[in-house]
Amino acid sequence: MKRLLITLLSLLLILLPTVIASAAPVEDDVIYLSSSKSIVFWVEWDVEKPSVIFIAPDGTEMNPDAENPDTVTVFGDDCLFYTVYNAAAGQWKIRYDKGNNNEIEVTVSDYFAGISVDHFSHGDINNDRMDVSFLITGEDNTYVDYRISAIIDASGGEKLLKTGSCRIGENITETVDLSSLTSYSKYKLKLYAYYNKDGTDIFDFAYTDEFAYTNSRTDNIQFDYNVTVLPNSNTVRVNWSGNEIRNIEKVLVAIFEGDASEPAIFDIYDPSYEEKEFAFNPSAGKYTVEVTLTVDGINSNPLRKTFDLSAQHIALPDADSTNTLSLPVKYSGFKDCLTKVTVNNKQNDLVLNGDGAFTAELQDDWNQIKFEFTDKNGINWIYEKKLFVDRIAPILTMSRNYDGINTEDTKISINGNTVDGYTLTINGEAVTLAADGSFAKEITLKKGENVVTVVATDVAGNKTVYTANIVCGSTWVDVNENQNEDTADNLIDKVFSDNNYYVLIIVSVFCILIIIYAAIFWRRKKEKKEEENIEKE
Repeated sequence: MKRLLITLLSLLLILLPTVIASAAPVEDDVIYLSSSKSIVFWVEWDVEKPSVIFIAPDGTEMNPDAENPDTVTVFGDDCLFYTVYNAAAGQWKIRYDKGNNNEIEVTVSDYFAGISVDHFSHGDINNDRMDVSFLITGEDNTYVDYRISAIIDASGGEKLLKTGSCRIGENITETVDLSSLTSYSKYKLKLYAYYNKDGTDIFDFAYTDEFAYTNSRTDNIQFDYNVTVLPNSNTVRVNWSGNEIRNIEKVLVAIFEGDASEPAIFDIYDPSYEEKEFAFNPSAGKYTVEVTLTVDGINSNPLRKTFDLSAQHIALPDADSTNTLSLPVKYSGFKDCLTKVTVNNKQNDLVLNGDGAFTAELQDDWNQIKFEFTDKNGINWIYEKKLFVDRIAPILTMSRNYDGINTEDTKISINGNTVDGYTLTINGEAVTLAADGSFAKEITLKKGENVVTVVATDVAGNKTVYTANIVCGSTWVDVNENQNEDTADNLIDKVFSDNNYYVLIIVSVFCILIIIYAAIFWRRKKEKKEEENIEKE
């Protein structure tokens, strides 16, 4: 790895033929070697990493993405360096697919060793200081410059601790001051050695083993912050105001879901903000907030606070309106917890213990409800609800009065309109309301009496009910079966009611009797007259 990085900057010393890629997948000659030697292929692109295969003179395909004991690959953002040690003599080729790249450039150069860090190690820490030793090998009688930095990992940032120069081949011992570092358990030191040869920087670097460091100044940074959880909006407020520490440069806030080791939220803030609000997913259940201050370049020890959404809970209605002035509030998971209850600027203090319920008194119109308490972990909780009290039932208007209707049809359409109605049912079945509140539903009638009930309900739960009795077909009465139950008046009412044939039958019988009586009377009168005429003669 070290020698390869040296090679990267040495490529410009001896440039050999260059291949410019500008087409679809192709195979092309790169370089012909008259004898075996170590070489470096330098591939550059402008958009994305291409697919590249190098082909040895004997036909062996060599992939820069694969590990091989005779090759080393180093990738950059827009290039790769592929070193082949003791490359075979003969024609070397390349096969590539440029993909979305406009151009791919391949350059070949000889490889040479340059300088190398032979070893680099550290001693013990004493009063924030540490001794390090190293040896750099390479060309004799050459001076190199070096930098010693502290790092967390190879790809992270560096904190410069020491600079200097030395002769190649000379064993060096240096003392580095660690007091500018934040306490951390897995530091490494990095040695970067370099010099310039014919306008080209030749370099190498190495790392020490890991070590832990505790900065005594870190323990002196004592601070606190407040965490306020708002379950109704699924947000948490982190407030670091009130600290008397001077020269706070940055505030680092991290929020962890459940028992995760990596934060779900992390950011760095200017201390002047004093408070930030973050949204969280309630399904995670438990969250940990971690705050770190950077003071005079030193990070404080992280301070953690945890809140559990399932530990205690106050149940408020999901709806934004109700039709009662007494709101039952359930609570669970409390232990002798002083809770401040505020309804419309009227405050009461309650001590909640275990599971239970209490009643909050409301007023007509809008009510602002707030429950505030601090749990045993020092986490502040605020449950808030804006609730509208509406005790006015919705207006229900029917298109006609259906009560008392008598029809021979087995189906009838029930139509009407509701104002402020949220839901509507007819005989318990939900009916869709139009945008203007109108509704229509065809129902099936059974023979005889049918009871139709229409119920309009608003969002607060207020109801308006309309009931109608509808008769389908004729209603017959069996006098013999009901003679013990019917009074004389009821019998008369039934006889002379609409759609009843009793009246027709009685009238018909009465008319027949009159006709018979008239016929008999007329015949007797005629016979009497005939007798009188005979006597006269």
